[in-house]
Amino acid sequence: MDSSGATGEGPDAARPAVMWEQGDYSLSLTAFPVIDGLENGDPDVVVDPVVGVAVVTQTCDIVNTMPGKEHVVVCPLVEIAPGSLVNVRKGTTLVAAVLEHPPSPNVVVDLGRMASLHKSALARLERRPGFSSDAARMQFAEALERKFGRFAFPDEFNDSILAKLRDRILGAHGKAASENGKAYRSIRTARVTATPSWNAPGQREVMFHFVIEPEAEREASRAQITTTLDDHLGKLDWPAGFVAAQPLYHLVTDEQMSVAEWLVSQPIDWDFISFAGRTAV
Repeated sequence: MDSSGATGEGPDAARPAVMWEQGDYSLSLTAFPVIDGLENGDPDVVVDPVVGVAVVTQTCDIVNTMPGKEHVVVCPLVEIAPGSLVNVRKGTTLVAAVLEHPPSPNVVVDLGRMASLHKSALARLERRPGFSSDAARMQFAEALERKFGRFAFPDEFNDSILAKLRDRILGAHGKAASENGKAYRSIRTARVTATPSWNAPGQREVMFHFVIEPEAEREASRAQITTTLDDHLGKLDWPAGFVAAQPLYHLVTDEQMSVAEWLVSQPIDWDFISFAGRTAV
């Protein structure tokens, strides 16, 4: 029996070892398949050298042996520059995700490439645990959710409003002594609503919902957060087809935001606001 817990032969070879979890990885597979082109309808498959592969399939599906569950999804492990690693850890880029126990400090999970791996092949790989704490494992799952679950806002709104706000937030976020930085680090998440809908013809009324951290975890007072938001939101130039709601935003705790507001709003990918503050890896 190998370190993954699988025998590598017989009926059990078609099953992954129960030990495998999302975020676990192997250095046994160092070539990653990529479809580089098409020739008469047939894929031209090449292999890229990689450090290894990490499993991104949810743990419950890894151990599920029902028909239709014969494969897991893996991403390559790659080595990146220290400067890029800083941004991955902060959550300001979604090109990769970090492991709690990487094979070396600069190795990350490349979220831009994926491949299917039969569970019989997974069972034969030498398994290494990617995580040992629930907090770090949850952060990895959140990175996957952000990468593949982001809402597709209209281009004109994204370019004129969200991108400019993101730049202002990033400019303030890293300044420890900045009152604006303290304000943004006190926000847990941000959501936005368009009325009647994002794709409706004519004017769409936009409202933001900023969910702040519990009082004991805030770096700024509610008044300072309001001052920062009023200043930055007040400088926006709204593109044609969009108009600011009155009021333009609600500042709430998670207990104060209603289920109805949550369901009709879309999350903005600004999770880096609080991501770095709760980095577990």
